[in-house]
Amino acid sequence: MARTQFAKGVAAGAALVGFGFISTAFAGPFDPSYRGNANSVHAIFDWVGAPDGIWNNTVTNTAGTDYPLDPTPFLAGDDGLDMRILLPNFVDDLPQKLMRIQFIFNTPVPGDLISIAMQAYDPNPTTINIVGGSTGFATAHYIDVEIYPNPDSEEILVFGDPTSNIVPGNLYQIEIDTVSQLPTPGAFALLGMAGAASLRRRR
Repeated sequence: MARTQFAKGVAAGAALVGFGFISTAFAGPFDPSYRGNANSVHAIFDWVGAPDGIWNNTVTNTAGTDYPLDPTPFLAGDDGLDMRILLPNFVDDLPQKLMRIQFIFNTPVPGDLISIAMQAYDPNPTTINIVGGSTGFATAHYIDVEIYPNPDSEEILVFGDPTSNIVPGNLYQIEIDTVSQLPTPGAFALLGMAGAASLRRRR
């Protein structure tokens, strides 16, 4: 399967580790309007403490079926600093995917320093665009992403930043919503953009 990479200087060593389906999560403050719509998926990843790399996850789709629908488990892990999530696709026959990633912290952090990279796994070249996100100093932030064509799966890397306390433990929950759909008219202008753009947010 072809891999389209959208990252520069991705940190090595953030191991992928599979976990069970236990969650102490609550709804984030930036829940998207499409949650619960047809072809949407809601995933929650909780950091549950020592040792580094322990993340529990709970994932549902609109049919009310807990992940996994196949033998491949959801994967989430960290190396003590950078956090990595592998997100398979429930719906692959609609051409566009919208994604909102919420970050919930124990103490406030600057939203414009949250840095991510994303890889799309699909036989076809894929364009990924960050189209929105929160800034300021707060305990909750989000990033909005558009992906076209809708890939088989995505790998999301959240870069740790000790100076701003964006690290596992303080970042104790990552919440991801996606919806697969036909592109909206305004999205067609983005589809001709070159795909090899960096998604890493670094101010």
